[in-house]
Amino acid sequence: MVLIDFNNVLFSSYYGQKLINSKGTNVNAVKGFFTKIKNYKDIFEPEYIVFARDISRSKTFRRKIFSGYKANRKPTDPDILTQMKLAQRMVHLLGFPMLWNDGYEADDILGMCAKYGDDHDMDTVIVSSDRDMYQLITSQTSIMPPKGGDLVNIDSMMSEYQLTPDQWIELKMLQGDRSDNIPGIPGIGTKTALILMRRYGTIGNIYGHLDEIKQSIRSALESHRKDLPLIRSLVTIERDYRKIHLTLDDLRRDTVFQDEIWDILMQEELYSLFDVMKYGLFPQPHDRLEEKASDPGKTHSVSGEGFGRTVESVSPRARVSNRN
Repeated sequence: MVLIDFNNVLFSSYYGQKLINSKGTNVNAVKGFFTKIKNYKDIFEPEYIVFARDISRSKTFRRKIFSGYKANRKPTDPDILTQMKLAQRMVHLLGFPMLWNDGYEADDILGMCAKYGDDHDMDTVIVSSDRDMYQLITSQTSIMPPKGGDLVNIDSMMSEYQLTPDQWIELKMLQGDRSDNIPGIPGIGTKTALILMRRYGTIGNIYGHLDEIKQSIRSALESHRKDLPLIRSLVTIERDYRKIHLTLDDLRRDTVFQDEIWDILMQEELYSLFDVMKYGLFPQPHDRLEEKASDPGKTHSVSGEGFGRTVESVSPRARVSNRN
C-alpha cells in the first residue's frame, strides 16, 4: 500500500518553474503531482494507493485542546489553492480514495491507514517530506520523500538518528515545532533534544537524571514539566483507525472516469500527462480493481465519533460513505 500526503506532495511539485497555459493559469503543481504518483505506482506496484488531506485546522482535536495550534500559519497562495482543487478532482476521477475527517489532520488519517496496514499484514510506504511521520515507522511501514530517494525505515532511522519511532515522539516533545506553533521546552532545540534522548532514552529517564544536566536546561525542564502531557497529545499522530471506522473498502480504488480526465487535460493543456494517464494511472492489465458503484456529485468524509458527515460536493462521485 502507498499512502500519499496529498497537500505535502502537491506543494513539493509547486515550487519551481511555473507552467502557464494559454488561459494564464499555472498548472505546474498538477503536472508534477501526477507524474510523481505514476512514478510511485511504477516503483512499488501497490495493491492500494490512498490519499489523505486536511479539511479545517479549526475543527481538529489539536486546535480544541490548544487554541494556538498552527495559529502562526500564513494564508495559502491562491495559485496553489486553485491547483489543489483541480488535483483533488482529478484524483477522484481516477478512482483513488481521498480520505479526510473534520476532527483529524492528514497525518492522523495516514497514521490510521498505516496502522490498519500493519494489523492486516500489508507493507506500506508513506510519501511525505514531513518528518513527524517518522513516529509511524514500523517493520512494515516506511517513509519516502516526495522527490524519491531511499526509504526511511527502522534501520536507517537508527543509523542516522540513533532513535526509535517511539523516541521520535519524545524528541518532538522536547524541541517543539515552530511550524505548528507547538512550544516544546524553552531553550531546548533539535541539537540539545537529540543529545538528551540519545543519552537518556526517554523523557522519564531525563527527569530521573536532572542532577546530571546543566542548570539552564534543568530549570527549563523543571518549570515546564506540567506542559508535557499537552505537548505529547499535540505531537503524537493518531493511529487508532477504529475511531473513524476505517475498513478495507475505504482503501479500494473506485470507478475511473477516463473521458473526464481527457477533457481536463485538454482544457488545461496538460498534454504531457497524456502518457502518464494512459500508461500509468489509468487501470493497466496487471492492476487488480474491485470497483464499487459511484454516486456522481458528492464526496464524503471518513466517518467517526462526532465527525461522520458529508463535508463538500466537489468531486464527480462518492468516495467514502458515512457509517455513523
